[in-house]
Formats: sequence, structure tokens, C-alpha cells
Amino acid sequence: MSIRRNPRRNFWRQGGARKRLGAGLVFGQVLSTPATLSQPALAEDLPRSISCHRDGTNAKDIETCMSRFTAGAEMIDVSRTIAGRDAIRAWALREVIPGGETLGHRRIREQGTDCNKTEVSWLSWVVHYSYWRNEAGKIFRMSLQYAD
Repeated sequence: MSIRRNPRRNFWRQGGARKRLGAGLVFGQVLSTPATLSQPALAEDLPRSISCHRDGTNAKDIETCMSRFTAGAEMIDVSRTIAGRDAIRAWALREVIPGGETLGHRRIREQGTDCNKTEVSWLSWVVHYSYWRNEAGKIFRMSLQYAD
């Protein structure tokens, strides 16, 4: 059995593919590469409190990870709030440290004197981390949200 094709309904000839996919994708042009999507933030670009948190997490070292948090720190993990350094420590030991070696800063989204926002890869997710720091450079609030 042969399939009869109607030339008037050819999706490619009528430009339907270009309209829906964009000319760059139809003609094989590379619009972006993985390298441009995952530019790592250099250690010297990150404030000490953030690099300390990253290094401690990657080394699965809870003491280093927690050393830059204030006693009354608050962690917002997507939609739940974890209040206090002891509660954050328990959460980190349970949910972060086991997969800690996968934490990597992909890029700095916003750099400020009291707040920094970064894009992070962790396990199989891309996450936006926001860090608020006091005058001494200690983290008093941190928010982890899935990237769009």
C-alpha cells in the first residue's frame, strides 16, 4: 500500500515549520550552546559566605556549610520555611549533604552588597539561590527556588 501525498498540504513547503520552529532551528543553526548556558561562577566572584556554603556542601562538611549562617537564619526551600540554624542543620543533613558533591554555581544572576542571586545546578535540577547577608557577611536568609 502506498501513501499518497498531497503537495498542497506539504507542511515544509508552506512554511509551517519555519513559522512554528523559527528559521534558525529549521536550517540547523545553533542558537546557543551548553557552554553558554552554564558559565560557572568563579570562586573569586562569590562572596565568602556563599563560597563557604558551596564548598562545605560539595565536601559534605556540615560544619563548613553552616559556619556562615546566623543563629536566627531562615531557609526558604521552595515553599517551606526552616527557621533557625539548628533546624537548617537538620534539614541540610537530611536533604542537602547526601547529594552535596553535585552543587555547582552556574552563574551569578544578581550581585549586591547585602543580597546575591545565583543559578545553581544541584543533582538533576537547576535552582535559583538567593542569599541575604548582614554587615558581618553572615547569611540570615536563603531562598531556594526551582528555575523556570
